[in-house]
Amino acid sequence: MLPYFLLAIGVAALGIVLCEWKKPRWCNEIFLAVSSLAMVVFASLRDHTVGVDYDYTYAPFFEQVCDGGWQFLISDANGYRVEPGYSLLNYLVSLISHDVRVLMLVIAVLSVTLTAVLLYKYCQIPWLGMTIFILFGFYGNTLSFIRQSIAIAIFLFAIKYLCNKKMWPSIVPYMLIVLLAASFHKSILIMVPMYFIARLAVNWKWLVVYVVAMVLVMCFSWQLFYFVTDTLGLFSHYATLQGLYYMNGRDWNTAVVPVLCGIAAFAGSKLILKRNPNAGPLINLSVYSALLFIMTCQHFLFQRLAMMFFTTTILLIPMLIQCSYPDEEKISLLELRINQSQLSAKAKEKEIFQKTKELRYYYYDFIATALVVGFLYLWWQLSANRIALVPYVTFLQ
Repeated sequence: MLPYFLLAIGVAALGIVLCEWKKPRWCNEIFLAVSSLAMVVFASLRDHTVGVDYDYTYAPFFEQVCDGGWQFLISDANGYRVEPGYSLLNYLVSLISHDVRVLMLVIAVLSVTLTAVLLYKYCQIPWLGMTIFILFGFYGNTLSFIRQSIAIAIFLFAIKYLCNKKMWPSIVPYMLIVLLAASFHKSILIMVPMYFIARLAVNWKWLVVYVVAMVLVMCFSWQLFYFVTDTLGLFSHYATLQGLYYMNGRDWNTAVVPVLCGIAAFAGSKLILKRNPNAGPLINLSVYSALLFIMTCQHFLFQRLAMMFFTTTILLIPMLIQCSYPDEEKISLLELRINQSQLSAKAKEKEIFQKTKELRYYYYDFIATALVVGFLYLWWQLSANRIALVPYVTFLQ
């Protein structure tokens, strides 16, 4: 566990020092560059025993690509032929080296760089977004669920178009990004209907509709499962894989943090939307994530969908916390109220300073809360060790 905690502590400490305390001119660029380099090195040095799908899935496929070349990619023997983006990535790396560790280096660079660019462009507190990326397990997923992690990293760039209130001009770039992401993992195609569903209003009426839909799906989950796998013939391998392993339920601990994030997003929706009027779809995705994680307690299969929605917290949680930071409007109202009082000029100045300081304390308290919850969540994930991240060893060992 220690290496993961050291990485998370290092990234969080660097973010606090550079972006909250020192705040140099290029603080976000320096932070993202240094933290990304550390995460790429950490991922690329890991041994083949780190990550449940490394030896089981990805290393054997890369060997097949190296042996079969381009002909293998377009043949029926290619199990990922319907995901040409991932197949092509393996083929391009095979032209450089047949060492699977080179592939893992390229994948680490791709996953982390995409995340860093996303946070730089769209996250309101980039250092916190990157820290959450580690603490909430998204970085750990890039060490195991490689295809889906790359697909999610690509999809997150479509959030910009999802949150655009003008639906039709934005639909083309959104769908193109989704299709590109689906070329690495086809499950991301669930985001096609989400372009319309996530745009629904954020209110109690729709929340009730979502909860009712969740209850109905949970009541008829087996019927729906066999309808999809048997009648429609989709994802039929789930019907036999590991004795219906994916239909087993997870314990309640799995859902705690995603549900808390969904509650926080919905409870703070008015505050978020006041500062970020286009953020409604992002809030809805967090709510969908919470509901899907509740459903995960019945069937693990829902977690594969939930994770795609949950990853948006690297943008939403910083956005929510940033709302607590006193902006110019809050400070102006505070100054106006105090200046109308009967205090002396010196006392007014002192009062304004003190109240502004108190407002900032809320901001830092929320950051501290997010970090504490995140580190507890990381500890739980590593203790459960469901995706074989522990022990972390390097191939040098």
